[in-house]
Amino acid sequence: MNPYVKAVRALDGYRLDLEFENGERRIFDLTPYLNRGAFVRLQNRALFQAARVWPGPWNGRVGWI
Repeated sequence: MNPYVKAVRALDGYRLDLEFENGERRIFDLTPYLNRGAFVRLQNRALFQAARVWPGPWNGRVGWI
């Protein structure tokens, strides 16, 4: 089973600092996806910086509200 994302922080260069419930941390670079589908909207810096971990039944998933 994959651990849930506990916290997310938007970094420079369209990267996300992800902290998982098991204490592991990873950096995810979204740059290769920014010209595809729904990810195109994340080229907007303000929107990208608004990354959050979804609450409730979506707990552990990163999203933009």
